[in-house]
Amino acid sequence: MGGYWPEWVSGTLPPEKIDWTKYSYMAYAFAVPNSDGTVSLSDSSGTMLKRLIKAGHAANSKILLSIGGWGQSNGFSPSAASDTMRAKFVKSVLSLYNTYGIDGIDLDWEYPNNAAAGTYSPQDTANFQTLLQALRAGLPQKAIITAAVAQAPWLASNGQSVASVARAAGALDYIMIMNYDVWGSSSSPGPNAPLANLCGNSTQPGASAAAAVKQWAAAGMPKNKMILGSPFYGYVSTSSKTKLVTRDMDTAADRRALTSGDGQVNFASLVSQGVLSLSGSEFIAGSGFTKYWDDCSDTPYLANGNKVITYDDPDSLYDKGAFVQQAGLGGSAVWSVDGDVASGALIKALRKGMGMS
Repeated sequence: MGGYWPEWVSGTLPPEKIDWTKYSYMAYAFAVPNSDGTVSLSDSSGTMLKRLIKAGHAANSKILLSIGGWGQSNGFSPSAASDTMRAKFVKSVLSLYNTYGIDGIDLDWEYPNNAAAGTYSPQDTANFQTLLQALRAGLPQKAIITAAVAQAPWLASNGQSVASVARAAGALDYIMIMNYDVWGSSSSPGPNAPLANLCGNSTQPGASAAAAVKQWAAAGMPKNKMILGSPFYGYVSTSSKTKLVTRDMDTAADRRALTSGDGQVNFASLVSQGVLSLSGSEFIAGSGFTKYWDDCSDTPYLANGNKVITYDDPDSLYDKGAFVQQAGLGGSAVWSVDGDVASGALIKALRKGMGMS
C-alpha cells in the first residue's frame, strides 16, 4: 500500500501525523526534472523530505522521491533524449538518493510524446524505456524504481500506445496506474475514477481500472508490477444533472481548465464542509445534497440541482481494493494521503478490500 504526500500539505498533515501503519511506502511529491538532465529539490523541500524520511523509516515504511508531476514534466523529454543526457539524469538522481537516504524514486512523467506534457518528442517513449534501463543499471540494486502512468501505455512515435513496454518492465519495480481524472469539472459531469465499463456504454472504454490492467498487461507489464492508483478527492461541477453521462474523450488540459467555483475537492473537505456526514459507518449526503450511485463506474456522486460532486468513498474504494486482490496486482496507492478523514476511513476501506488489516 502506497501513498503520495505532496509537500504543500505539510501544514495540515505534517509527516509526523501520518498513520504510517497503513502505508508500506510513501512518495514525496515533487522534485523537478530540468532540461539539462539534472533534478532539483529546493532547500525547503529537502528539509521536508528529511522529516518524511525520519517519520517513515521510524515506522519501517519506505520513502520514494517522486520526480515531475503535472506541469513539472518539461525537463523529462530532453533529459531522456541521448546517452549523455541520460547519464547526467542518472548521476543527479543517484546524488539525491545518497544525500537524503531515500529508498527509491518515482518518475511521474505526464505524459511522454503528448502535448499535455509540455515539451515532448515522438521518441519520448523509446527514450524513456532506455532511461529506465539506465537508472536500473546506475542506482544501487536495492533502490526502488516506480513510474506513475496513465491508463493506457505510453504513446509511441506513431501516436498510438506502444506495443511493448518490456524494457521498462525489466527495469521497474512497479507502475502506478493513475486511475483518476477521467472526467473533471463539467456541466455534464462523469465519473472521476471508474472501476470498469460496467454498463458497456462508455465512449471512453479504455479509461478505467479494469481497462488499464488489460492494456498494460497486453503491452508486457506483469500484473504483479502494477499498482492501482485511487483518488482521495473528487470534482465539483456546476450542473443541474442528476445522472452521470457516459464518458467522452477529453484532454488533460481540459480536466484542469476548471470554471470558477468548480474544481478538485478532497474527501475530507466534503466532510468538514458538511456536504457529507458520518451516520453510523456510512457517509451520507448533507447540506441539501442527495447521494447517488453510478452503477456504470461503481462510484458515488452528489447532486443538489446546482452542483454535482463526483468522488470516491469507502464503498467504492473497498471495491477497488477487492479488484486489486482479485486481479493479482502488486498493490494500491492513493493520491493523496491528506484527502482522508482523521479516522482513516478511506485507507481502511481500501486495505480491507485488498484483504489487509
